[in-house]
Amino acid sequence: MDNQQIRQEDNVTQLAARAWLAGTIDVDGCVHMSTRERRGYTSHTPNIDIASVCPATIEILVKTINMLGTGGNVNKINGGCQAIRVSGVRRCVTILSKITPFMVTKQEEAVLMLEWCNSRLEKAGLCKFESNNNCAVGGKRLDRAGYTEYENSLMAAIKQLKSSRNIRDYMPNPCGYRDWE
Repeated sequence: MDNQQIRQEDNVTQLAARAWLAGTIDVDGCVHMSTRERRGYTSHTPNIDIASVCPATIEILVKTINMLGTGGNVNKINGGCQAIRVSGVRRCVTILSKITPFMVTKQEEAVLMLEWCNSRLEKAGLCKFESNNNCAVGGKRLDRAGYTEYENSLMAAIKQLKSSRNIRDYMPNPCGYRDWE
């Protein structure tokens, strides 16, 4: 085999991995923001979560996410279920920029999340990096620098998409029946 064939096989493998990860997130995953109140500041963190009861699937997810250039945390949940989380602006940009074209049911959320992350990174590009790698804007850390109206509108749009799609998560009785009998 010559070098071109090897490179082509690597590209096909990475393309298949990106498509598989996108499909897995569409089916068993979630693209969302977590909010944290601390010391008088509200900060938002983008997350990509995927849950599975199959340890082999979690192992492949970890390898795929690592192959795409970032990492994730694996947590055990009740009943043998495990979840992997990719958290943070840079990590989410790394993953979402590579898999968004392959997503179907959660593609709009992924596009909005990618826009939100890119907006935060643009803000970070305008500031100085301190020695501990915290980005400062006017003497404040980036996560405390405040969110623009555009970023707030993106967060609201992501939340609206989630609530409109996940009927069971947001309605006590998704079918409209009085009883489940």
